[in-house]
Amino acid sequence: MKVTVQNVPAVLTQEGQRMLTEELVKARDQTLKLYRSTVVKKINETQPFAPVDTGTLRTGIWSMPLPLSLGRIEGWVIPSPVSQPYAVVMELGRRPGRPGPPLAPILAWVKRKGLAGTFSIKRGKTGHASRRRVGGAKTKAAQDMRAAVAIRKSIHEKGTKGRFFFRRAKADTVAREKARGLVQAAIRRWKRRLKKAGGPPKGGVK
Repeated sequence: MKVTVQNVPAVLTQEGQRMLTEELVKARDQTLKLYRSTVVKKINETQPFAPVDTGTLRTGIWSMPLPLSLGRIEGWVIPSPVSQPYAVVMELGRRPGRPGPPLAPILAWVKRKGLAGTFSIKRGKTGHASRRRVGGAKTKAAQDMRAAVAIRKSIHEKGTKGRFFFRRAKADTVAREKARGLVQAAIRRWKRRLKKAGGPPKGGVK
């Protein structure tokens, strides 16, 4: 997701332009943090089945400011290189019939979530129920593998729906209004600095 703050034309003094750029860079960095947190919020709010497991996706959402270029002050909110393959599939979905997905991550997920196996449930004197998986190591491994293979087969045949957390973050009206407020605050700070330094800008900035 790209964030752009358009700088003003070069109708200011060099000092006025420098101060304005500084304030807009601050606004850009604040906006990147705002939209990064908005993307993470959309991940957490995804229904059904928020794509939250080990936290790799949420911690792998980066805000990346870009070098200044031709009066444009820009940055990106993007998935990290580590989380990108998973983030792309979660964002856009997976069409039926595509090769894969890899079995190893699904198997690890099945084990973490305890999705396979036979369990013994005992209830104590207080009424609290405890659950214990039964069977030897080989039996448990076979059960986990069967479950992972079945899940992989289902994903391969049916595909998955996109969660569109980046798209929903970009369309979030609350975040959009906050971002607009950050830019307006930057302009107010710049005007105060400019006035203190010696006068209003040529042509003015709204």
